[in-house]
Amino acid sequence: MPQFANVGSGPPKLQIKDGQRSKGVTLLGPMQIPRRVDYGLRAVIYLSVQDPRKCCSITEIAKQQGAPKKFLEKIIQDLMRCGLVKSKRGAYRGYTLARSPEQISFSDVIAAIEGPIAVKRTNRNGGRP
Repeated sequence: MPQFANVGSGPPKLQIKDGQRSKGVTLLGPMQIPRRVDYGLRAVIYLSVQDPRKCCSITEIAKQQGAPKKFLEKIIQDLMRCGLVKSKRGAYRGYTLARSPEQISFSDVIAAIEGPIAVKRTNRNGGRP
């Protein structure tokens, strides 16, 4: 079974151990995801392990996840627009998840940041159908 491994500080990479090749399956290299998606996933994961009553500042999330603050602000706006994250104003302002973590998938986060997800299909020779 494929496993995800976080190598260094970069995005997670799919690794296939020897002997895990199935008939008719063509293995490609590691999946590349945009930096925006990486930071968006990290932010949502970070918020998912916080007390839901606690609001986290953009500075806190950026610092904990090693993301540039200004870049993360734009990503959080996309997540808010799609109803995954909500903000709170006032003395205890910050961000929390808009839904329980169990109701948010990686696919939801990717679609919020990059738009609808489409599967790129290829024929058996590696070219387009």
